[in-house]
Amino acid sequence: MYFRINRDSILDDKHYAAAIKYASKEAAASFQKRAQEIERISQDFLKIVDKEPPYDVFISYKKTSEDGSATQDSKVARKLYFHLKEKGFKVFFAEETLKSVGGEKYEPYIFAALSSAPVMVLIGSKREYFDAMWVKNEWRRYLVLMSQGLKKTLIPTYFEMDPYHMPGELRNLQAMNAADFTFQEDITEIIRKKVADAKDGQISDGTQGVSLRDKYAQKEKVDSI
Repeated sequence: MYFRINRDSILDDKHYAAAIKYASKEAAASFQKRAQEIERISQDFLKIVDKEPPYDVFISYKKTSEDGSATQDSKVARKLYFHLKEKGFKVFFAEETLKSVGGEKYEPYIFAALSSAPVMVLIGSKREYFDAMWVKNEWRRYLVLMSQGLKKTLIPTYFEMDPYHMPGELRNLQAMNAADFTFQEDITEIIRKKVADAKDGQISDGTQGVSLRDKYAQKEKVDSI
């Protein structure tokens, strides 16, 4: 069973209320039982969410191709993950971050990372990979968070394709070519600035309780003197 978490209770949803109001007695009872179960699962998931440490970066990509082999996208994503990790960023990378989590329980960890990370790097080499169910689910949810005025930046990253072939919702965003020689250095600098700009919340790099966001914000001030 798959649940897509949000913090609004289904019991307060206007559509749920309307369904109960106009349903037969038997149907209403069934709806209420189902809603209570969804609410229970949502609250259990939110307990996990609230315990998760915040992330700096969320990497979204298509892991496997049609024949089950690893995509080039996953290889680019993995390389970027280790590069950013070496730079001290807290990175959500599903293959590593979710290793010890059962498949049916991925959602709270994904929701927590989408909510906390000020930067999403979306990697794709084919239009259909950008449109893959899990990948599209992630970047669309991130766009919704951006539309709510949160300090978040989505960076579409492409290679071996024309960027104009990316989904329409992404074409107004500044994209980067992962095949460029200086790609890792360039995107790291962008991420560093975006993390520094996202001053709300704390993201620890494990060094004496100093957050990356605070550390880079302080560096920005020093650099400007």
